[in-house]
Amino acid sequence: FQFSDRKFLEPSLTWRISDKTSVDLDFLYQNEASRPDPGLPVIGGKPDALPKNRWIGEPVDRFSTEYYATSVTLKHQYTDDFKAAGRFAYTKDIGIDNFQIFPAGPLDENPNSPTFGVLQRGYFNFPDSERDSYFSTINITGKFKTAWLDHTLLIGGDYFNRNVGDSRTGVFTLPG
Repeated sequence: FQFSDRKFLEPSLTWRISDKTSVDLDFLYQNEASRPDPGLPVIGGKPDALPKNRWIGEPVDRFSTEYYATSVTLKHQYTDDFKAAGRFAYTKDIGIDNFQIFPAGPLDENPNSPTFGVLQRGYFNFPDSERDSYFSTINITGKFKTAWLDHTLLIGGDYFNRNVGDSRTGVFTLPG
């Protein structure tokens, strides 16, 4: 009942400006359609032993996403012992049609309970959701020696920013 159809492309290019300086350009594109795994139900406090041909997911469960990523990395070797690298990356994750219903609680197995046979279910729905992420890193590393000690110095910083679009989640109950 599960499937995954993935298309993937990831070209890279390195430009060696000099023997001490280079620039890397990377790009990634991925398109994926799949059906998520809902897991196993818990009955009697442990996972139920279901036959292999039993699917507890819903026919409407589906994930369809596109993912883009690009980055530029600049590296420079000042000396044999000191170098610097800076990287900027951008990613875009587009949830074209993502929907899943899944078990969200135990099955009420108490025959005296008014909710006997009811399974709590959860869902999430990400129609046309988008997530943009920006990453940036700069590092300067150096090796040096003082007296009998060898040192490696790292000075750097990172930046990260993510913008997340719309999503809807919820919980409901279904009779068992």
